[in-house]
Amino acid sequence: MAETMPDAQIRYEVTSAGSAVVETLFPGTGHEMVSVYHLDNGRLVMTHYCAMGNQPHMVAQADGTERVFRFVCDGAANT
Repeated sequence: MAETMPDAQIRYEVTSAGSAVVETLFPGTGHEMVSVYHLDNGRLVMTHYCAMGNQPHMVAQADGTERVFRFVCDGAANT
């Protein structure tokens, strides 16, 4: 019998007077991870605080539609 993955739990919160969005993956578990999204000089950027202890920094790039962005690595800490 195939092992099934549990449903992902994700929570979003607007913070810092509306200047950032915090995404929490697997809240309250041993695998909890946080990503923080904000604008940096007009660019949408994100830092992911991984359960593995690294922090990739990402920048959004439009893919040609007005609703879809692709995040591309723009460096990392603790790698």
